[in-house]
Amino acid sequence: MPLLAEQAWFGGAAIAANLASAPVAHEEASGIAEAMRALDRPGLLAGAAEAGIAGLLLHNGDTATGRRFLDAQLGPVGDGPRGDALLLTALAYLDAHGAVNETAKALHLHPNTVRQRLERLDATLGESWREGSATGHPRRATTVAAVSRQRGVAE
Repeated sequence: MPLLAEQAWFGGAAIAANLASAPVAHEEASGIAEAMRALDRPGLLAGAAEAGIAGLLLHNGDTATGRRFLDAQLGPVGDGPRGDALLLTALAYLDAHGAVNETAKALHLHPNTVRQRLERLDATLGESWREGSATGHPRRATTVAAVSRQRGVAE
């Protein structure tokens, strides 16, 4: 059996003030661990602060808040048969700091495919989603979308 250090693991931590609140803390910790898995952050025991906005919006089963945030920031981008591909492309593009070739490499796609997807995103969100401070909310929203899809709550 491989050692824990040789495996990808994802951990979440929450504090229970007393025994009665332990189930709520367990649910929060499980949600944080799932957020860390969706964010691809192995080997980190995380609390709410490390899980960031994705953990905040999706912990304790509060999917309605996360859904409202996604709808406000991404609109119909996640809908339809290409929704997941567009969201993954947006997330990879923002993670690559706007580098198309790095995005293509991360997604195992041709750079032209990435450019076509970016054009579809621009048509839906407007080109400002890629630039400056405007990237903050789409970046957070694509992260929340990734986590919620991992948990099966975005549908």
